[in-house]
Amino acid sequence: MIGWSIGDRVEACLEPQPGMDACHATELYRKLEEKVLPCFYKEHERFVEMMRHTIAVNGAFFNTQRMVAQYLHNAYRLGQARMP
Repeated sequence: MIGWSIGDRVEACLEPQPGMDACHATELYRKLEEKVLPCFYKEHERFVEMMRHTIAVNGAFFNTQRMVAQYLHNAYRLGQARMP
């Protein structure tokens, strides 16, 4: 498992609407209270393993090399910058 989702997947396809921020905040706090914090305090080994797995899966994409290359490409429109 790689972390927890927040809200419904359908919301990602919707145009922003008034009140969405409050709705997202409510969902975030609900998820923290009902899922994340109980896991952290009651199943700490599972929580740590989940965090390690999340870093292992996402670490290849979320890194400084990719970030700088993307920044150069998007900010300066450098044709030479390669996106990994």
